[in-house]
Amino acid sequence: KTVTTNAVDGSGTATRPGPFSFSVVCTFTHDGVTDTVIGDEFSASPMTFSLSHGGSQAITGLPTGSSCTVTESTPVGSPTTSMRKTTSSAGPTSTNGLSTTIGPLTKDTNPTTGTNTVQVTNTYPVGSLKITKSLQGGASTQFGTGPFTFHIECTQPGIAATYTKNVTITGGAGSQTVANILAGSV
Repeated sequence: KTVTTNAVDGSGTATRPGPFSFSVVCTFTHDGVTDTVIGDEFSASPMTFSLSHGGSQAITGLPTGSSCTVTESTPVGSPTTSMRKTTSSAGPTSTNGLSTTIGPLTKDTNPTTGTNTVQVTNTYPVGSLKITKSLQGGASTQFGTGPFTFHIECTQPGIAATYTKNVTITGGAGSQTVANILAGSV
């Protein structure tokens, strides 16, 4: 699971939305009959789990030749989701969207990283906020020298990560731009 963004929180620390919910349904066809199959780590289909940035979920014990549909069910506001699938018999192919089917699965030749993989990437753009302080009236030169502190708190619906920061404008009128806020924040 990869989350790409330049978004930061108010302290400048990188922030990534998540976790993200997934479901996987696998089938295996033999002698003209298609059966649903599940991995050793699961007890039912669909197989469900959640991943955050940098996370992965192995599904072991599936028969060679199976096909699996991987679906990200909660993209948490991501405007772009892509899925890159790879088997040892088919090089990597990428699709945009919330679901992809990988198969037929090939025999694992690398038990550590897996031979059949789906890499899901959510991409989040960033925006900026410009705060402008203007002064008006005859008393502005006497009382308008500041400093003026503004509290910024931005959230994006469905995402726990927030941007919180105090911004100070000194010397009266002026402006400051705060960059790398998760786009779509309110």
